[in-house]
Amino acid sequence: MIVVRNGNKLIQVPRPAWAIPMYSYPKGDPRYRMLLRFYLRALPEPPEAKAPLEEDEPCGTP
Repeated sequence: MIVVRNGNKLIQVPRPAWAIPMYSYPKGDPRYRMLLRFYLRALPEPPEAKAPLEEDEPCGTP
């Protein structure tokens, strides 16, 4: 399992993350591409690696 951030929620997705349909956002939505990039970046990591989440862009709350 890997943990990805969906908006302000952290969700866990199974190992082959590319197999998960990203139904959260429509295909043209920039957040869809952000999620896809997040999946692809998270794929090579072994499941036991607990790396801190990077902040791609600041959230609404400091």
